[in-house]
Amino acid sequence: MKLSSRHGFTMVELSISIVFVGILSISLAVVINSMVVAYRKGNMMAHVNTTGINLVDDFRAATQRSSASSLMVVCSNLYTGNTVERDKCLNDSAYNYVSLTHFSKVSMDGRREFEAPIYGVYCTGTYSYIWNSGYYELSGAKFAEKTASKWATLVTSDGEIRYREGSSSAPFRMLRVQDPNRSVCTAAYNNDGEYSFAAEMNNVINISSQTLDERPEQLLTTRGAGDLAIYDLTIAKPAVNYDNNSVFYQGTFILGTVDGGVNILSRNNACATPSGYDFAYNYCAINKFSFAVRASGGSNK
Repeated sequence: MKLSSRHGFTMVELSISIVFVGILSISLAVVINSMVVAYRKGNMMAHVNTTGINLVDDFRAATQRSSASSLMVVCSNLYTGNTVERDKCLNDSAYNYVSLTHFSKVSMDGRREFEAPIYGVYCTGTYSYIWNSGYYELSGAKFAEKTASKWATLVTSDGEIRYREGSSSAPFRMLRVQDPNRSVCTAAYNNDGEYSFAAEMNNVINISSQTLDERPEQLLTTRGAGDLAIYDLTIAKPAVNYDNNSVFYQGTFILGTVDGGVNILSRNNACATPSGYDFAYNYCAINKFSFAVRASGGSNK
């Protein structure tokens, strides 16, 4: 009787097989994780770009319906009987009643301080925009206003709008307010009866005496891929042509996430290296947008 021979893996062969399968599994996991990371990063950047383009469209639509005469009306109404201050206002294209920004010394993660914009207003002559910087929600940002919870607040006849939707501690990020008379900028401007080329801005913007046909709307709430906020909104002094009743506006703004390693520095708007945050789920995205628009709407009275 002949005994049958049985063949199998030796311990060496089995060990080599296990090591090979392990290496293959790890490689596959790394590839899949890289694909997920790339997708989520791309999705976040797409969200930033889409939101930024929507804001540009909103600014343009609101601005192009205003007129040059509305700037003249602001200067004349606010400085009635004071031709010196009225002319200073007109010569400055009523810039204080178009855009105001409050700056503060900010330190990121204990590093050197720098001047940063932390809240501001932009008044188009149809709608006005009030924004609070994303600095308020960055854990590494240190500045006096943050400690004191001092941010831009709107007071209307219906009450105070202070926080963003769904929060009782974080400020709203951007409000759009019906404002054909630029009352938001008038209330924001710390006016001492003289027109100042270096204007100070009030953080409490009280327009409770104004009648609003539309409720103020928060434009940067939590929608889509992640939380976004404005870090800077700069409007250049408008170029006014009173002959054809038109105004040319130029503006830029920085839009970015409020988590995931944002590292805003005075001369470097970028994302930090991933070592400081959860690389698998929170992604930093930031971009700068520019717009230009010619306003040639009807007269504002």
